Amino acid sequence: MAVRHRVLITGASGLLGRAILKEFSKENKWEVLGLAYSRSTGSLKKVNLLNFEETKRVIREFRPHILIHSAAERRPDVVENDEDTCLKMNVGVTKTLASTINELNTDLEVPEHFMLYISTDYVFDGKSPPYQPSDEPNPLNKYGKSKLAGEKAMEICHANGGILRVPVLYGSVEYLKESAVTVLFEALKQTDKPAKIDDYQIRYPTLVDDVGAVCRFIAEKRIADKSMTGTWHWSGTESMTKYSMVYQMADMFDLPHGHLISNPNPPTGTPRPHNTALSCTELESLMKDGGASMRTPFNQAIKQSLQSFI
Repeated sequence: MAVRHRVLITGASGLLGRAILKEFSKENKWEVLGLAYSRSTGSLKKVNLLNFEETKRVIREFRPHILIHSAAERRPDVVENDEDTCLKMNVGVTKTLASTINELNTDLEVPEHFMLYISTDYVFDGKSPPYQPSDEPNPLNKYGKSKLAGEKAMEICHANGGILRVPVLYGSVEYLKESAVTVLFEALKQTDKPAKIDDYQIRYPTLVDDVGAVCRFIAEKRIADKSMTGTWHWSGTESMTKYSMVYQMADMFDLPHGHLISNPNPPTGTPRPHNTALSCTELESLMKDGGASMRTPFNQAIKQSLQSFI
């Protein structure tokens, strides 16, 4: 029997983490350890990542060949209001994980342990899309700045690691507010009051299952080729505003939408970039089908994601 490589996934109870965990659990080819805290259930190991010593101990004991760091504070408005805690999560935890993985590689002629840090399209200002991985970041809000600081911690503490930037995500949510995409369905269902929906910011909604498949692709490529390091992008290719997303939802489920009002003005409050389209050509060039099998059409995926909320 072939030796199973070990993969550790942080944030394994979250929307993205669940999808990554599911992908690596297929076919029993990987020994998988998922970490969670407030929602740790089943086989997930309860670990408070903000307890850095505990986090280090878990990594040293499991010695993962691949560590995928998907845990983060992703809500820009929350980051604006609680910057210190969010910096500890988005930067401090990342630094701890990266340095511990790097420590496992000490004295190894060929590094066996690799960390993939999940970052965001919000590291860019949205003024000059599409963005290549090598383009200069310029985040507009504290969330983007915290994720960029996490990237820099990776580069310092684990230079041979990987960074994967992704845009707004959605999938099989446990509750509608778990994703900035599915939460729009709440406004659609509340037909008794008008709702202004952003029709300014251009987004590229991406299914978490597809990101999970990309993470596994990178991991397997890294196992076979230790030169697989760097920064990559992955994204859906359908450009949409929140208004066009919710309009598709209404059309799909034949729901009334006269109460929805298009808002073409830039959003107030936390600054958000206009268009952070990511160029994914580097990863696409490594994939046999150019990544087509890892991009699910929005209308197909969002219908499956919302079906249980009808």
